[in-house]
Amino acid sequence: MLKQVTLWALIIGLVSLSGCAHNNCQLAAVPAWLDTQQLLEDATQLSDIEMSGREPDTDGSHKAAGYIEKRLKQTGVEPWLGSYRQPFIESGPFVDKTLQNLVGYLPATETTSRYVVVIAHYDHLGQRGFKTFYGADDNASGVAAMLALAEQAAQTPKRSRHLIFVASDGEESGLLGAKHFAQTTQDLSIDLVLNLDMLGRNDGYRKLVVSPSNHPQVKQQLQQLQARSYGCYRIGHPQDRRQLQRIDYSRSSDQHAFKPYNRPWIFVGGNQHSDWHTQYDTVERFNLDYFNLATATSWQLLNLWLD
Repeated sequence: MLKQVTLWALIIGLVSLSGCAHNNCQLAAVPAWLDTQQLLEDATQLSDIEMSGREPDTDGSHKAAGYIEKRLKQTGVEPWLGSYRQPFIESGPFVDKTLQNLVGYLPATETTSRYVVVIAHYDHLGQRGFKTFYGADDNASGVAAMLALAEQAAQTPKRSRHLIFVASDGEESGLLGAKHFAQTTQDLSIDLVLNLDMLGRNDGYRKLVVSPSNHPQVKQQLQQLQARSYGCYRIGHPQDRRQLQRIDYSRSSDQHAFKPYNRPWIFVGGNQHSDWHTQYDTVERFNLDYFNLATATSWQLLNLWLD
């Protein structure tokens, strides 16, 4: 998740609504479709030492891109515009960098011109001296969940909208990959952007946190699903009152790149913890029940736009 704060910024004008399917906010049973071993394996591989923290345009980032491309193929989604790899150039003050999004596509099962985008950034902070910033929660967890959703969507008999799955690059540097994708798809009719960022841990909150854009249909759908979801979720990211500076969660991750194009969005995850942006963000510190819950609930959210 992008490290960005806005002084005393107001988060989305929503309150946490009561009601949930399970009082203990735990998954009553893992859905049959969810391969929890593969989910954890994807997060583990993407945050492995060989990925070197996945800083853009490094060997570690290229290895991560290769892994994601392989997994996209395995899920059954098609390459977007003829290739899973969508490179772009980011000009810097001294040197240009080549970044790349990994993009898969699933056509709708009926005639439509409408799209839904599922996005999760795969880049992280790389290495600093002798420290490797593994980025397991931020955001190997979100990419792993996105791959699980892609696999399930490919097996779903009814898809009323086309689906695009984006593993974006350069989020930590200013949402670069998401901005590039949003700009190059501005002529598409996109009904929802579902952003998955930091789904592996729930330090500080018992509930999954889901924040929507300011679109009435999105809010209504979230409220209707809340009482029958796999587990509890809170609508709207809470703030830690001990912090002098508050995080504007509407701007803190890839969903913000779609704001200029007025795309409705849902941001799932984003719970900050003491290991965020440190070398201690590893899969060994995941809450696996929560990770499964977040992934399963993300599928329920996506499925609202597929029926």
